[in-house]
Amino acid sequence: MRRHRRPAQLGREADAEEIPIFGSRGGYLIGARGRRLVDFTSGWCVGNFGWDARGIRVAMRNFKGPTYVYPDYRYQAWDDLAKTNGDPRGAKALRR
Repeated sequence: MRRHRRPAQLGREADAEEIPIFGSRGGYLIGARGRRLVDFTSGWCVGNFGWDARGIRVAMRNFKGPTYVYPDYRYQAWDDLAKTNGDPRGAKALRR
């Protein structure tokens, strides 16, 4: 496989693979001619549910909160969720 040579960029220390990605669906990445490539690299920290899952996209669109919270910052919703751990009512315990 050829590698695209370019100077190191912010966030990348190695050369980029020459695999142009134009889309995604489930556990696949979509190449230039519509070819599906199994995404074996995702899941250890992102993409655990695949890509472009309709249900997740709808939930994200309807979510009324931050898109990201740095792990070292405090986010009240995490505290609330932690209180439900071990509660047999689960998420229903959040709906008071």
